Amino acid sequence: MMNTRTFRIVVLSIFAILSLLIASCANPMGPSDTGGSDTTPATDSAPPPSTPPAEEDGSEVALPEPDETVSDDPIIGDSEVEEPVHEEPADDDEEPVLEHSFVMVNSDGSVSYTQEGLVAGGQNTESFKVQDDGSIDIVGSGERRAYAGGFTGSVYRVLIDNARIVQSPGHSTRGWAVIVHGGLNEDGNLEGYAVQIDPGLNNSFAIRRWVDGREQSARWIEPAANFGINLMEPMDLIIDMHHDRLTLVVNDTLVYDAVALEQPGRTEGFVGLRAWASTTVEIDGLRVNQ
Repeated sequence: MMNTRTFRIVVLSIFAILSLLIASCANPMGPSDTGGSDTTPATDSAPPPSTPPAEEDGSEVALPEPDETVSDDPIIGDSEVEEPVHEEPADDDEEPVLEHSFVMVNSDGSVSYTQEGLVAGGQNTESFKVQDDGSIDIVGSGERRAYAGGFTGSVYRVLIDNARIVQSPGHSTRGWAVIVHGGLNEDGNLEGYAVQIDPGLNNSFAIRRWVDGREQSARWIEPAANFGINLMEPMDLIIDMHHDRLTLVVNDTLVYDAVALEQPGRTEGFVGLRAWASTTVEIDGLRVNQ
C-alpha cells in the first residue's frame, strides 16, 4: 500500500496535468505576438468607417474634419482660402495725371493760356500775334514778355509744337524762353524761372532764376550740340513741372532730368513766353496741361 507521502505526490501530479490541459484548451493558437495584453482577444474585423486604415506606403491617415465652431481660423486643406488683397503703396514721385488743357488762343490777338483770354502783366505784349489757326508769332525787338492769366499751378506740363527761330537779314538772333512757376511781386516785377533756348549763349539750353524783375546768372547750361540739336531748326518741347523739379524733353531727347530748382525760390506759378533782342519766333501750338 501507498504511504501518505507517495499519495500526495500522485495527487499533485494529477492536478498539474489537469491544469496544463485546461490552459491549452483556453488558448489553442498560443500566446499573442502583437505586443498587447494576453487578455486582449485578436480580431480580423475592419476598423470603423470614420477611421480609414493606415496606408502601407507610409502616407498619413486622413484626419476627421475639424469642428468649425471651435475656431475662426481659416482651414488649410481641401477648402479654398481667399488670398488677401495687397495694395501697392502710393509713389510720391509718380508722374501726375494731367486732366485739364489750357490753350493759348484768343480771337482778339491777345496772349493767354486759358480759354477766357486773360493776360496778366507782361511787357510789349502787342508783339505776340495769335493767328487764326492758333499759331503764335513773336515779332518786334527788345524785351518782350507775356504771362498767362487765370492759371497757376505747381504740377503741370507745357507742350510747345514746332517752335522755330526766324532769322531776319540785318538782325541779331539771341534767343527766347518759356517762363515757368512765374509770379509778380507787390511791385509788379517778375519772379520765377525761364527755360532758355539761347543761340546767343553758345547755342545752349539754360535755366535762369528771376528775382524782383531781374534775371540771375544762368544755371544748368547744356550745349545743344551735346544732344544733337540745332537751335535754329524746328523743335518740339515738353516741360514738366513738379513743385521744385523741372524736366525738359526736346525732340524726344531728355535734356534736364528733374533738376532741383534754385532755392529759396518758387514751387508754383503761371506760365509765360519771352523773347529778347531782335529774335523772331514762330510757334505752331502751345498747351498747358494740369
